[in-house]
Amino acid sequence: MGSGELAVAESGGASLPSVGADAMKRRVTYFYEPSIGDYYYGQGHPMKPHRIRMAHNLIVHYSLHRRMQINLPFAAAPEDICRFHSDDYVEFLSSVSPEIVKDNSHPHNRLLKRFNVGDDCPVFDGLFPFCQASAGGSIGCAARLNRGDADIAINWAGGLHHAKKAEASGFCYVNDIVLGILELLKAHRVLFFIFSVYTLLNVFFFVFFVIVHMTQRESCDYIIVSGLVPLIVNISKYLIYKRCGRRRVSEEEFPMGSGEMGVAESGGASLPSIGADAMKRRVTYFYEPSIGDYYYGQGHPMKPHRIRMAHNLIIHYSLHRRMQINRPFAAAPEDIRRFHSDDYVEFLSSVSPEIVSDNSHSHYRQLKRFNVGEDCPVFDGLFPFCQASAGGSIGAAVRLNRGDADIAINWAGGLHHAKKAEASGFCYVNDIVLGILELLKVHRRVLYVDIDVHHGDGVEEAFYTTDRVMTVSFHKFGDFFPGTGHIKDTGVGPGKDYALNVPLNDGMDDENFRALFRPIMQKVMDVYQPDAVVLQCGADSLSGDRLGCFNLSVKGHADCLRFLRSFNVPLMVLGGGGYTVRNVARCWCYETAVAVGVEPSNKLPYNEYYEYFGPDYTLHVEPNNMENLNTPKDMEKIRNTLLEQIARLPHAPSAPFQTTPSTAEVPEVEEEDMDIRPKRQLWSGEDYDSDPDEDEKANIRSSSLTSHMRRAADMMEEDKPEVKPGVHPPC
Repeated sequence: MGSGELAVAESGGASLPSVGADAMKRRVTYFYEPSIGDYYYGQGHPMKPHRIRMAHNLIVHYSLHRRMQINLPFAAAPEDICRFHSDDYVEFLSSVSPEIVKDNSHPHNRLLKRFNVGDDCPVFDGLFPFCQASAGGSIGCAARLNRGDADIAINWAGGLHHAKKAEASGFCYVNDIVLGILELLKAHRVLFFIFSVYTLLNVFFFVFFVIVHMTQRESCDYIIVSGLVPLIVNISKYLIYKRCGRRRVSEEEFPMGSGEMGVAESGGASLPSIGADAMKRRVTYFYEPSIGDYYYGQGHPMKPHRIRMAHNLIIHYSLHRRMQINRPFAAAPEDIRRFHSDDYVEFLSSVSPEIVSDNSHSHYRQLKRFNVGEDCPVFDGLFPFCQASAGGSIGAAVRLNRGDADIAINWAGGLHHAKKAEASGFCYVNDIVLGILELLKVHRRVLYVDIDVHHGDGVEEAFYTTDRVMTVSFHKFGDFFPGTGHIKDTGVGPGKDYALNVPLNDGMDDENFRALFRPIMQKVMDVYQPDAVVLQCGADSLSGDRLGCFNLSVKGHADCLRFLRSFNVPLMVLGGGGYTVRNVARCWCYETAVAVGVEPSNKLPYNEYYEYFGPDYTLHVEPNNMENLNTPKDMEKIRNTLLEQIARLPHAPSAPFQTTPSTAEVPEVEEEDMDIRPKRQLWSGEDYDSDPDEDEKANIRSSSLTSHMRRAADMMEEDKPEVKPGVHPPC
C-alpha cells in the first residue's frame, strides 16, 4: 500500500504474522548478554561487539522479544571451554590482559605467537568474559534444545567459527559452535555441519554421510567442504570421509583413528554411542566428596582414594553433565540395623583407633567377636565411611523406587562380604543388602549380579532363603577368599535354586567370560523377570589386579553392564573390590560412560592424577598373556549345569509385598568358637604398595583438590533437610 494509507505502515516497527508455511508456530528461546556491547576489540578494528546490542535494540523495538523466551546466558566455565579447546590455551585466555602484553618480560608474552593472539585477534579488556558469554549462549541454546524446551534457539553473540583447538583466528578466540554441537551430541544423533569455505593447497574435504534416525537411514548428496582442518568430531560409522588433492583421492570410514581429529587427539571427549548403547537412560550418580580421605592404614590394599580418582576422570570426561549428581545422606544407625545386628552397629559407631590401643577397654574384647582387625582394621572415620557407602546405595534404591532414574550409580558401594554381625574382606556394612531391602519395598523381584573376582558371600547369605532376591555370582573358586560359592550352593527353602554360583579358574578372559555371562544372564532375565537389577562391578576381576587372578580388559568387564543395561530394567550399579587403583579408576569411569550411553576417547584428558596412568595415559588396559585355566570342557559343563538350574525355576514368581525379608528373617548362624574357627583372610597382612607414594597421595585431604574439582564438589554442598532415623530424604 502507499505510504500513509495505514498508520502502522507509516510509523514502521510493527510485526505482523506470516502466512503459509512460515506461520507455523515455533517455540523460540533467545540468549542475550546486556554487557556484550561494552567489549571493544580496539581502535580501528572491524569487529564490533556493539553490533549485537544494536540488533537486540531493533528486536526489542519490533516487539519480537514478546514472542520469545529471553535468557541471560551463563558464563561458560573454563572446564566447559576445555571440552574442545586445549587446557593451556584456555588458561592463557583466562589470564592474559593488555597490561601483560605491554610487559615484554612476562611469560605470557612468549605465548602470544604460539596461540596466534595479536593483529587479527588482539588482547582487550574483558577478553575472557567476552568468550565466556559467547560460548555460554551457544551451550545454553543446545541445552534448551536437548531438553525439548524450544524448537529454535538464538545466540547472536555466537557463531565464532574460525577458532581452533589451541589457536585464535579471524577475530575468534573460542569456538562456541563446536561447544554447542558437543552439547547437542548428548541428546541428538542427527547433525548438520556448515563450514566456511577456505582453500589450503588445493585440498578439499568431501563428506558423504547418512542421517541416522532410529532405524531409518536416508542417504544424502555429498557436501563439498574445504577447510583448514579436517572434521572436528567422529559422528558415526556411517560417515565416509574423502580427501581430494591434485594427485589422489583417499577415502576413510569413521570413526577415524586417534590423532586424526582435534577431539580424538586431545583426549577426554565423550561422544554418543550408536546402536542399542545409544538408547537414552536417566542416570543418577552418588558421590561423597570426602570419601577419598578415609584411609585403611599403611600398606593396606583397600584404598578409598580410588573412588576419588574415578570421580576425577568422570568429571574430566564431562560425564557428570549427562547425569544427575547427588551427595549421599549419611545412613543412620537405624537404617543400617535393617540388616546388621544392634550390638554390631553400636560397636562400629563407637570404636576408634584409640580404643583399640587400650587393652582394658570393653570394646577391645569385641574386636575378635566382630572380626575387626587385620583385613578389616579400625581407622579414623570408620563409621562415617560406612554411613557414606550405605547412604549412597540406599539413596540409589530410593531414586529407582520413585522412578526418578533408570540407572543409579554408587561407586563407593558394593561391599559384598560384610555379614549380619561380622566384618569381612575389607567390608564392614553391607550396603548392597541395605539397598536391595529398600528396593523390595516397591519391586517384587530383585536380581543381584556380582562380577567381583571374589564370591559375593555376604549378599548370598542374606537372601539365601527367599525367592524375592536372586543372586548370581561369577567368581574365582577354590583355595581363594572367601572359599564359598560352589556351583552346588543354590539356596534353601523358598530360596532353593535362587542362588546361582559360577565358579571360575585363573586367567578368565573377555571371550570366555562373555560366553558364560550373556547366555546365563539372558536365561535368568527371561525366566526370573526381575523388576530391578543390582550389579556389583568389583574391578579386581580386571587383568593385573594386585589381589585378583582374572584377565579381563576394561571393555570386557564393562560388557556385563552394557548387556544388563540393554534390558531397560531399573538398574543399580555399585563398586566393590579392585586393588590396582589406576585400573579401578579407569574401569569405573568407562562403566559410567556405558551407563550414560557414550563412548569416551581412549586418550585420557589431563587430570589431577594424570601421573598415575603413565606411561601410556590411556583409558583402556589390554589383557596380559597369562594362561587361561578355564578349559572349553569346564566352561561347557558349568554353562549347562547352570542353565539346567535356571530351567527348574518357575517363571516370574509372584510375591505378596508382606513377605519382604526383614532382619528377623535372615537366618542366624550358630555362633562359632572364635578361637578355633578357621581363619580366612583376603589380605596376607604384607605391606601393599600399588603405586609409588600412593599412601602419601591418598592421605592428602580434600583441600588439595583443584578449583575444578572443588567446584564440582561444591555443587553438591547444598543444605539438606534434617534426616530422621529410618526416613530417607529425597536424595
